[in-house]
Amino acid sequence: MALSYRRRSGVWYCRGTVRVGRETFTVPEFSTGCSSRADATSTGSAEEARIRAEYFEGPAGRAKRVAIAECFAAYLRRPGGVQTYDADRVATLNEAIGARPLAEAAPAWREFLARQTGAPATAARWRNVLSAAINEGCKALVIPNPPELPPI
Repeated sequence: MALSYRRRSGVWYCRGTVRVGRETFTVPEFSTGCSSRADATSTGSAEEARIRAEYFEGPAGRAKRVAIAECFAAYLRRPGGVQTYDADRVATLNEAIGARPLAEAAPAWREFLARQTGAPATAARWRNVLSAAINEGCKALVIPNPPELPPI
């Protein structure tokens, strides 16, 4: 089944499957936000192209689009949870660098560290929490880990 379109309340919706080689990807129904079928078809084609490109790029290509915040979310959802003080650190780190791409984790860490004051042991704890979140996020999202964070 390829992508199919249907109209509800004047807006076109798209859903179906996309085949790439032997793989089949299910596209859950989503609103195209378009009132004309031609525009909806164009939006559906763009989604299909995005799925194909992501498939051919592989895990390294997906890693370029992942935000550090997604790693923090995976870290907080991990089995066993996290300690309250680590959750507070994750929240602070997320506010400061969460919107940055995962590929920019090292420069983001350097900028965060430059704004912090305190003992080296405190900075080491911040680095350990960030590193653990990145490792857990990469494992959960099945993407390669970025280069190591610079030492303190």
